[in-house]
Amino acid sequence: MKQNRRAFVGVTSSFLAAALYPRRAFSFEQENLPTPDFSFDESNPPFMAGVRPYRTGTYRLEGEIIDDRLLVHNYGHGGAGITMSWGSALETGDIVNDWRREREVNTVAVLGAGVIGLTAATVLQSFGLNVKIYAKGFQRETTSFVAGGQFSPSHIEYPRQGAGFSRFQRLLARSYRAHESRIGLGFGVSRRPNYCWKRSNGLDAVPRDIVPEPVYLSRLPFEGHTTSGYVYQTLLIEPPLFIKKLQDDLLAEGATLERREFSDPRDMLSLNEDVIVNCTGLGAREVASDANMIGIKGQLVWLPPQPHLDYLYQDHGYIFPRGDVVVVGGTSERGVETTTPDPVACRKLLAHAQSTFLGSEAVI
Repeated sequence: MKQNRRAFVGVTSSFLAAALYPRRAFSFEQENLPTPDFSFDESNPPFMAGVRPYRTGTYRLEGEIIDDRLLVHNYGHGGAGITMSWGSALETGDIVNDWRREREVNTVAVLGAGVIGLTAATVLQSFGLNVKIYAKGFQRETTSFVAGGQFSPSHIEYPRQGAGFSRFQRLLARSYRAHESRIGLGFGVSRRPNYCWKRSNGLDAVPRDIVPEPVYLSRLPFEGHTTSGYVYQTLLIEPPLFIKKLQDDLLAEGATLERREFSDPRDMLSLNEDVIVNCTGLGAREVASDANMIGIKGQLVWLPPQPHLDYLYQDHGYIFPRGDVVVVGGTSERGVETTTPDPVACRKLLAHAQSTFLGSEAVI
């Protein structure tokens, strides 16, 4: 661990230098950080798959009035659900509060129990509203549960200029600050450096007062690495802890859960609550008749936990060490919506990650 502390002192010093002299590029030599252990139990391969709820054009976050009731749509965040969760929830709260100024609102139905639904429910419950969450699955059954958890807007379309881009950046800033305020409170949030082979499109979309300009490294500090790269400072939000904490807190404050699946807009509008918040993700294709929703499948390998790894890593894929598992992922299959993992694709993903550090394509 002494080696790790020395290495991170170098990172901190360079971040200070970059803050003082933002136009300059900095590089420095650094001792190698620990190498991941890529071995696993062959009798029970830890292969997983998740489907990102991607929406062509951009995510949807808006209210509409139907039969004098407010329906808020909050979905289509792709691989940025955890990243945008609190920001989208707070914007949902703003929409509902505007509606409440002239009408009596007591009850809210939230559709979906992933991070988008649970954070929206949390914000609305804080207004003193009675919240009921309807979902076809909870915790382990949600798409959010298998997410990597890094704060970075990935696999999402958003406006690149004008009011739409300003709103997107506002959502990211509000979300980051809300996540950051929960560090150490059981939500699974921690600060982590992310080492990248090249600049990250996702992290570069985040306002610089939230995720600072990355530090250039003349060599990435890992075994088997000779190339340059960058290190960002961001957050890791561990989905199993985050989802459980959100749900437990909601229930403790009086929210109720009901297992239910919705098949079309009429089914959704049959609910009796004063306000309906649609956080169904990929399900919005049917629930909201939204043909823009497309699933993007990602193969994952969950290696045993390795507490000595306290960094995030990205090249063509990613390695995110969490408390419960080390997640190896980063594949993208547009239009594929099954959650059944492909063992061949998972082994190829792991072989690539291993070869990056150890120079061998053979999986241990």
